[in-house]
Amino acid sequence: EKAKIAEAAVMYRAVLQRFNVFGSPFDGDRVDWVIEAGKRLWRVQVKLASMVDSSGLPTVRLTHIPGGRKTKRYTQEDFDFIVGYDLFTDICYVWSFDETKNHKRGITIHPEAAERWDKMRA
Repeated sequence: EKAKIAEAAVMYRAVLQRFNVFGSPFDGDRVDWVIEAGKRLWRVQVKLASMVDSSGLPTVRLTHIPGGRKTKRYTQEDFDFIVGYDLFTDICYVWSFDETKNHKRGITIHPEAAERWDKMRA
């Protein structure tokens, strides 16, 4: 249920940004949302930011389990942007694929990515 809340929070914010949001009615599709920003279409993955342990900041996983197999790192074909939603602070963190490409398993939330919907307007 927390994943559904994260997806709804991202859709809500995208609509407030006056983006058009498209999604599949089926769970398990390759992207969570397709966002139209101007003349661009962006593939968007939505992830819940979660605590890896009690000593650090929440982290957004950059991995998934395709077809129930072993864990795999998302590739550039999988998303243009990944948005991590922190349920406890109600903040979305927005990163382009290029900003995540040097991270292997996850990326820690940080203020520079908080609610950065302007990245999709570029």
